[in-house]
Amino acid sequence: LFKTGLLEIVEESKSTPVTAIDKEFFDRLIDEFVEVIGPMGPVIIDEKIAALNETQDSFPRNKVADLVEQVSTEIEDEEQRMHFQQIMLDLLRGI
Repeated sequence: LFKTGLLEIVEESKSTPVTAIDKEFFDRLIDEFVEVIGPMGPVIIDEKIAALNETQDSFPRNKVADLVEQVSTEIEDEEQRMHFQQIMLDLLRGI
């Protein structure tokens, strides 16, 4: 089939591995969010993670900024939202 041109040899693709975020990040995210939003914070975070088709156990680093943005939309008070985003930005810089 190869000689007749019906099949083609293709090199194995080398995708870059996705780095997952550690549990400490989520612990801090939840703590900061609960402080602003209250006890429903973890439920909201889980919903946002599911909406991104991910889980906490294997949440990719490249989607963290999207998650923080999504979570922060739930904070109605603009000043509190900005403060939360700043804390999360500082945390993201450290990971």
